[in-house]
Amino acid sequence: MFSHVPNCESVDTKKYSIDGLKPHSVLAPKDYESMTNALQIADSNKVAVCFQGSGTKISMGNVLTKLAAIILAKYFPKCLDYVPEDLTVSVQAGIKLKDLKKILAKKNQFIPLDPLFLEATVGGIISTNSTGPLAASYGSVKNFLLGVKVAHADGRISKAGGKVVKNVAGYDLTKLYIGAIGTLGCILEANLKVYPVPESESTLLIFVNEIDGIQQYTKKLLSVGTSPVAFELLNGEVFTALSKYVPREVVEYSYCIALRFFGSHPSVTNQAREAEKLAFGHKTEVLLREGSSGFWESFIEKVSEKRTVSFKVSVPRNTIFEAIGKVEEAMPFYVPKIHAELSVGLLHFSLQRDLQHPDYQLLAKKLLDLRKHCEEVGGNLTIETAPKALKEHFEAWGTVPPAFFLMKSIKHKFDPNSILSSGRFVGGL
Repeated sequence: MFSHVPNCESVDTKKYSIDGLKPHSVLAPKDYESMTNALQIADSNKVAVCFQGSGTKISMGNVLTKLAAIILAKYFPKCLDYVPEDLTVSVQAGIKLKDLKKILAKKNQFIPLDPLFLEATVGGIISTNSTGPLAASYGSVKNFLLGVKVAHADGRISKAGGKVVKNVAGYDLTKLYIGAIGTLGCILEANLKVYPVPESESTLLIFVNEIDGIQQYTKKLLSVGTSPVAFELLNGEVFTALSKYVPREVVEYSYCIALRFFGSHPSVTNQAREAEKLAFGHKTEVLLREGSSGFWESFIEKVSEKRTVSFKVSVPRNTIFEAIGKVEEAMPFYVPKIHAELSVGLLHFSLQRDLQHPDYQLLAKKLLDLRKHCEEVGGNLTIETAPKALKEHFEAWGTVPPAFFLMKSIKHKFDPNSILSSGRFVGGL
């Protein structure tokens, strides 16, 4: 079917599958015209396609209801336009975040996106709305994304947003594609806001044994006006793996609070000192400059390891500690690695114990109880990565939201034949 698409590489399908579904074709378009041609063929024949960057979150969402082809972004890795003076950069969606960061670093700039996989592509990060600890201060993808170019199911290419930081002309369609996991189109390009690299940074680590101690410290910190750019809780399964930066004697502790500060050297020093004073009576460790940045790079590396079964909990900030307790109470058998962005109410946990197929039904029951609690307080629990065997017992997204009818209408408008990531999104969209 796709063999006659000009300038489109046909890739061996053996290494590719999504939730156990094997595609009939794997395509790597070499330009936008070949991308649109492939989509037009798929749409006219009503065959399902799924887009893939580096594949770090390819198992996110529900099991696909159908899959004929995977379309790769391997030939779209370019930085198209970088204007350091305007603090903006335009890139193709296939560029990896780690490569973009190297480009920006040459001009002493950075983008404060720190999802769990540096191998992730910019298109994948937008499509999955992936964030990390820096979301505590800088916000999520929507705070950096100025505009996009998208290829739609029928092959048409459209633009939304712009290249400047202020763009208020009409409704911002850009936001539609954030977190849509490819169900509305394939992101081809993105215009992003960037920032100057801070003059200095430091990280304060505080080691505690009780959740109550963390909760009390959090209240104190938020009341004194310090402004950490990251405010993360790590359980012992996470912080003890960071042995290069964490003292050996802290293995006896249950939790670590990690606070990261950016700014001028005096500001960073004063904020870290003030935060450390509030932790009087607790074991602390201060990391400066390279030690600080190295800690967070190592953190990302460690929490992304063995992440085959992982989840995200989003709850109101004032209920985050209760959510952490619920996860610990339900999951001790699975030896969870837990880290949470305390100031924004996000909790991530991954399971380290190897599971067999019969175990998934029991795990699903525990997850359903956790999801019920999260929804009762106004939050949710979603799958980040999981095998098909678990998804057969546990829906990836949770209860369909009240605005589902609107989501369904938008999906039909953009993809009337439902060929894009079929069934993968909320409510089987």
